[in-house]
Amino acid sequence: MTNNFKKILICGLGSIGRRYLRIINKNWPEVKIAVLRSGFGPNCEEIKLIDHQTSDLRESIYWAPDAAIISSPANLHVDQAIALGDSGIPCLIEKPLGSGNETFKKWEKILHLSYSVPMLVGYILRHDPCAILIKKKLDENLLGNVVEADFHCGSWLPNWRPETDYLKTVSARKELGGGVLLELSHEIDIANWLLGPIKINHSNLNPSGLLPIDVEDRAYLFAENENRVPISIRINFCSEPTTRKVIIRGEKGEIFWDIALGKLEIRNENQVIFQYENNLDRDSLFLIQIQYFLDCIFKNKKPKCSVSEGKYVLDLVQTAKNIHRLNQ
Repeated sequence: MTNNFKKILICGLGSIGRRYLRIINKNWPEVKIAVLRSGFGPNCEEIKLIDHQTSDLRESIYWAPDAAIISSPANLHVDQAIALGDSGIPCLIEKPLGSGNETFKKWEKILHLSYSVPMLVGYILRHDPCAILIKKKLDENLLGNVVEADFHCGSWLPNWRPETDYLKTVSARKELGGGVLLELSHEIDIANWLLGPIKINHSNLNPSGLLPIDVEDRAYLFAENENRVPISIRINFCSEPTTRKVIIRGEKGEIFWDIALGKLEIRNENQVIFQYENNLDRDSLFLIQIQYFLDCIFKNKKPKCSVSEGKYVLDLVQTAKNIHRLNQ
């Protein structure tokens, strides 16, 4: 753990913000924590862990944090990152990087800032040891030529945050950057990281009708990479039970990753040739990401997911939406 880390700002105190707060307090108890929040959120137990609270971003900057975690609604991410970056404050920006509705001028600004101020986009699956092993095995050409791949995540949105009315959450609200494409864009990012760069050729975003919300609750994307490998990305938050799996098939074998269970297998025709189980709970994975963020600040590590890569995921999301509209 670094000794240069004394003050941190958390922007937003939703479920992810509260998770970051608990993890930082537990692992860096000496660090002072400030929270920037609108004041409209519910009271929570984690409030007792903070040292300073404000609803003013300028006041937060004046507090002079060594780093900031942006876990506010997606439509606020870019503006907050620009303001913090202009003051030289490194940022861990929770996914998605933005809502996709930001101006070209703002994208130019945040990209320029990210070249001099450490900025890491929080696509946490990139930090999962299973994902890192898969990338290594693919780079070693263990499967030979990749033939096809499938990335799937299905869950039931009302169960995500049982203590909260899901209809009031970011996930269910279009104006805050909700919808399954942005909320489950982890799958888009990890497909792009492992096999990309990818492009979207077809999308189906027709709503299931199972949830009374004004955002897409399921998405089927058909993509391909530069080698014309067909890649399906199937995501929804309108089904049970929760499942999250990646299958990559090649001429010499198959990679099977059960993300929910943290289990990885690589098989050929006759046997399992590689097995790994990460045994990490969700907090442990977030801890790995926070430590990596600090290493970007204090040890000059390259961000695992850069602002430009986070922007590319948003571009893929926008492409999917555009293709769907054209096919209506």
